[in-house]
Amino acid sequence: MVGQVLWWTASVLEGLLLIQAVRERLFRRFPVFYGYLSLVFLESNLRFCVYFLKPGFYPKFYWYTQFLSVSVG
Repeated sequence: MVGQVLWWTASVLEGLLLIQAVRERLFRRFPVFYGYLSLVFLESNLRFCVYFLKPGFYPKFYWYTQFLSVSVG
């Protein structure tokens, strides 16, 4: 339960950062940072969906997306 609360909290905070970046036009000033943050935000939400819809596929999906995130990072 605590893990899910932390998962949702992190996702909401990432989303708020991205919304603020769009409002303040910070994507143009810091494209690498906000590009990476967008990737992490999308991965996190996709992982959450896979975790609940296809729990058996989650471990494999996690490692594929983790590899992508580390490669981009």
